[in-house]
Amino acid sequence: MLETQAKQLDKVLALAAEHSSDARLLMAQPGIGPVTALAFVLTIGDVKRFPHSRQVSRYLGLIPRERSSGGKQKMGSITKQGNRLLRFLLVEAATTAVRYDPNFRKAYLHRCHIKHRAVARVSAARNLALLRHIPLYLVHLDLIKRKAASKLEDSLPPPPTTIAPNSSASNDVHAIALAIRYPTG
Repeated sequence: MLETQAKQLDKVLALAAEHSSDARLLMAQPGIGPVTALAFVLTIGDVKRFPHSRQVSRYLGLIPRERSSGGKQKMGSITKQGNRLLRFLLVEAATTAVRYDPNFRKAYLHRCHIKHRAVARVSAARNLALLRHIPLYLVHLDLIKRKAASKLEDSLPPPPTTIAPNSSASNDVHAIALAIRYPTG
C-alpha cells in the first residue's frame, strides 16, 4: 500500500520536474534528480533575487560561521539558516556527484586531505549549489536580454535608406561628421 503511494508520488514529482525548465536544467547535472531539482527551484524561487551565487549558499546556510577579531579569523560550523531539507538533499546530491563527476571528486578529495570528510561533503554541497545556481541565473539573464533586444528592435524606427553621394543628405552627414571631428568652440 505505501509502496504504491510512494511510486505514484515519484511519478508525480518526475512529471512536475519535467514541466519545469529550471528543474530540467538542474537534472542534467550528475547527482541531481527530480526531488533535489524541484526542491532547489522551489526554495530558491526567483533567480534574480540573488545577483551573486555566493548569496545562494548563504541563503541555504551552507556558509561556515566566522568569528574574527584582531586580524585573526576563526571559521566555525555551518550557519544552518534556510531550508533544512534542501541542505540535506544537496549534501546527498554532492556525494553522488563526487562519484560520477571527476572535477567534483578531485576537489572533494583535496578537501578531505585538509578537513574531516563531513566538512568536505558540506563543501561539495556548497560548490554544487554555487555551480547549479550560475547556469540558472545565466539562462535567466539571457532571456531578459532577448526580451529587451526584441522590445528595442520594436521601438526603433526603420533603418535609413542608402544616401546618394551627391545628395543634400550626404552633404549634411558629411558636415555633421566634420563638426564632431573638428569642433569650433
